Amino acid sequence: MHILHLTRDFPPLANGGMSQAVGDLVEETNAHHVRSVVISFDAWKPNAGAQKTQRSLPGQNSERAEDLLRMNNKSPLKLAREFAKDSAARLVHVHDALLWNEGKSMADMLGVKTLYTVHVYHKAMNQIRALHHTASSKAERLAFEQASLISVPNPRMKNLLLRDFPFLSKKIRLASWGVKPVSSHEVARVKEVVYAGRFSDIKGTDLLHRVTQEVLSQVQDARFLLAGGVPYAPRAEKKWLESISADLDERCKDRLEIAGWLPVQDLCRRLNCTW
Repeated sequence: MHILHLTRDFPPLANGGMSQAVGDLVEETNAHHVRSVVISFDAWKPNAGAQKTQRSLPGQNSERAEDLLRMNNKSPLKLAREFAKDSAARLVHVHDALLWNEGKSMADMLGVKTLYTVHVYHKAMNQIRALHHTASSKAERLAFEQASLISVPNPRMKNLLLRDFPFLSKKIRLASWGVKPVSSHEVARVKEVVYAGRFSDIKGTDLLHRVTQEVLSQVQDARFLLAGGVPYAPRAEKKWLESISADLDERCKDRLEIAGWLPVQDLCRRLNCTW
């Protein structure tokens, strides 16, 4: 069986949880003799102009360049459609709402079913941000209506979707990400807090700001490592980092390390050193 994945920033690129989740999924399905091919939109902005596209390897251990097509944005799509046609996929798996229309078109062309995975529930995110309808939430609704199956990573999200869209009850499936084992070694434990993730108003970065200052001022031997940022948006990332460090007591600044956005491999090495 062949599965065609439409996603964003496929590893070794790392632009948040979707990158890691889809990368691990493809690795595991390939290990179980279910071939996965990937179209990855990298550093992609839907309204950007056409940029260079290239075929590339899905990872350092891959031997088949035909397993991955990297595109810099949504245009031109002719190469992606040709790649999909050549894949002979039996299922099209879409991982981003804004890629749904293209994924559905590819599935129709191939005459196969579709699977949409809810990595981000845009309707709920819009409610937090006091927004009504966005391009992502509209595309998400269309995916809910048209997909053959919907997968969600946890029971909480499943319950939210069934509350908002009861018609999903017959096609929603719970499929958790699981935990990928990593090698570790005995190290001396230290009082270090590691934050790894995207900086955003809806992800509690303002709370991180307050907690960092409070912990460092009250726990004299505590340390903070901030391995986060805003990929592809250096000005927004700089703004967050400046706000986090600006009000910090001078006596605490030597115990705050701001590493910025780290690739997964580098982050794992840091965690092995401090865990």
